[in-house]
Amino acid sequence: MQADHFLASTYEKIRLLKKSARSEVWLVTDKQGTLAILKHSQPHRLPLQELKTAAIPLLPKIYYLISHDEETITIEEYIHGQSLADRLQTKNYLTEQEASQLLLSICHGLAQLHALGIIHRDIKPEHIIVEKDNTPRLIDFDACRSFKDGQTEDTALLGTKTYAPPEQFGFQQTDPRSDIYALGKTIQELLPPDYNGRLLPILQRCQRLDPADRYQNTHELSAALQRTPRRLLFIIPVLLLCALLMFFCLTQEKFSYAPTATTTNEQSPAESPSLPEKKSSAPTQSPAAQEAAPGQAPTPPTAPSPQPPQPVPPVQAANTIPPPTADTKPQPETDKNYIRTQYFRNGRRLDGWTENSSIPINNAGTTIAINPKFYAKQIKDSGKAQLSADDNATLRIINHSSQTWSNAYLTLHYSCQDKQDSQTIPIGPLAPGETTDIPIPLSQYPLIIPDISTQAEGELHIELTSDSPQEIHNSRYYFNLLYQP
Repeated sequence: MQADHFLASTYEKIRLLKKSARSEVWLVTDKQGTLAILKHSQPHRLPLQELKTAAIPLLPKIYYLISHDEETITIEEYIHGQSLADRLQTKNYLTEQEASQLLLSICHGLAQLHALGIIHRDIKPEHIIVEKDNTPRLIDFDACRSFKDGQTEDTALLGTKTYAPPEQFGFQQTDPRSDIYALGKTIQELLPPDYNGRLLPILQRCQRLDPADRYQNTHELSAALQRTPRRLLFIIPVLLLCALLMFFCLTQEKFSYAPTATTTNEQSPAESPSLPEKKSSAPTQSPAAQEAAPGQAPTPPTAPSPQPPQPVPPVQAANTIPPPTADTKPQPETDKNYIRTQYFRNGRRLDGWTENSSIPINNAGTTIAINPKFYAKQIKDSGKAQLSADDNATLRIINHSSQTWSNAYLTLHYSCQDKQDSQTIPIGPLAPGETTDIPIPLSQYPLIIPDISTQAEGELHIELTSDSPQEIHNSRYYFNLLYQP
């Protein structure tokens, strides 16, 4: 066959990697020494042609593909790196940051795969290889399949039991939520056994038995990973305020302290001026006169009169720090080059804690609770809860820089159940010191509630972007619509 001739003349087999009743996998090399993976497998209906055309970065490239009645042959990219299974075997657990970055990267690739209607169905530590630059790659397409509307279950029951969700074994058809289950199971297994950090509830939701209780797609999972924990929304500004107060106190202390010059009357002997020798005023007696006559008491010597103390000139203190002058006083900090945002709901400020902060803080948000009693009739009639048209939100943008802010866009992304809605709004140029208010119609984003007794959640993510050099403070915000019966 031409295929066999091409393979034999182009690639050289190095070693057999895996062999089963259904396939045979070889490590091969071409004439330039580039490693690749050669697979011979039984005829199947895997969507390999779609994967070859899409060239998703998360997956190995398919260089060569031929399928006929006898077998399917593929030449795939060889991925250099360490599998998560190797890390698990040596108990080299992931840190929270590593796990979060892996999840985000894999979610991005899975979103591209799921957009083609393809489910991987066999995500596990052995099939995730991390390259030297920490880029994860997902290998092995043997269990992947295309999602088919209206089908109640998978035709073939494939996958690994430890990581595959219940629906993968005949309960219902697999869909993107099945890959989310396996991904959550895999990453949680790579974290330390006693891990109890912020990723734990996210991973637990990924692994819920009912697919309706999991994240409905990788976009929802990515949003949950990037959301700042609500407890940090309070802690971060408090820490920043403490740091600013400490800086202010240290600055004031530095510029308010200035020792004054002092004088002293003390003087070292070496520095004392020499005084003229004072002569006695008593007359000088001859030696004979100084001797007392026999039988007569000797005359006592005359005591010199006391001399007044000599004045000592004052000594100027050395190395005295002069008091601060107008030139040495700290100058006020110039205004920074930033764009400030403020969020309001029904006229009430939602993020006032960022008002005095000079450091950009992102990913703030607020939860809007849907009252079951108030919306009961609406939910029963339409299966959803929709905020009143009077319930409005506003984004206020203030240009605190010295130049015009332009090329700006506001993106609104709403996710609820299987519903995804995105909208991008251009924002006109904003002159220095100028303010603009942009209404956010919350009533346009209904919360889908199929069952009045089931909890439901929807999220509206707001992101402000621009090509201008100004820094945007609080560029992202979210409204979390929450229904709890």
